[in-house]
Amino acid sequence: MVSELATWHGKSRSDINWHPIVDPKKCTGCGMCVVTCGEKRNVFGYDRSLRKAVVLNPDNCMVGCNNC
Repeated sequence: MVSELATWHGKSRSDINWHPIVDPKKCTGCGMCVVTCGEKRNVFGYDRSLRKAVVLNPDNCMVGCNNC
């Protein structure tokens, strides 16, 4: 089954350079990004040992979103 997030307006999502990057030096580990974009889109996860967010599925990030 192809993910509903695999395309954006008919264009393959992997061809669009739009994805989050977690800077571990700036990440405070609050988990806001995980809560905001982790449930439905599964963009982020949380590394409990590092107490930092991690990007799991960058292509699931919504193009044009400005939450980050």
